[in-house]
Amino acid sequence: MSGTQDRILDSAMGLLQSRGYSAISYQDISDEVGIRKASIHYYFPSKGDLAKAVVHRYRAEVQDVIKQSEASRGADYWGLLDDYFHAYLIFEEEPHKICLCGSLAGEYPVLPEAVQGEVDGFFADQLAWILSIMKKLQEASLVNPEADSRVLSGWVLSSMQGSLMIGRATGEMQRVLDAKALLIASLKAF
Repeated sequence: MSGTQDRILDSAMGLLQSRGYSAISYQDISDEVGIRKASIHYYFPSKGDLAKAVVHRYRAEVQDVIKQSEASRGADYWGLLDDYFHAYLIFEEEPHKICLCGSLAGEYPVLPEAVQGEVDGFFADQLAWILSIMKKLQEASLVNPEADSRVLSGWVLSSMQGSLMIGRATGEMQRVLDAKALLIASLKAF
């Protein structure tokens, strides 16, 4: 991928995270990157093509972070969850942004089908990974083995995504830390 493509994707990602799909244009990206709109269209013929590429790259980056965490943490399942939660805490530094796919999920019905597929894939990736961690915690009797691990996984993902959105809306990013603390305490007490 060229440096220009990366700059376009970086700009589009920041705008999608802060404004959403419907509120951005190629003109916004052109102004931010300092290139002509025609140059953006050269790499990404439509806004849907651009958004799909941004989400695809985001998914790959998140998966890389998870793999790095697994490589360094091994069987420390609480540590793996802590690393996962940390990914949400980085938005404290840029509270006008939220998770890319969380932002796009709010506009899901108006997204092009290919973008919807990438967003669906992101959440499926997250749920599958959290589910694997929940099962390992249950196998080690660190979380109630009788609990429905699919429900627990959905609860973790929904709590983190929701706390991030509400934290941005209220300006109280502490909500993300509170959600993390409550999730861990609840899972351990289960």
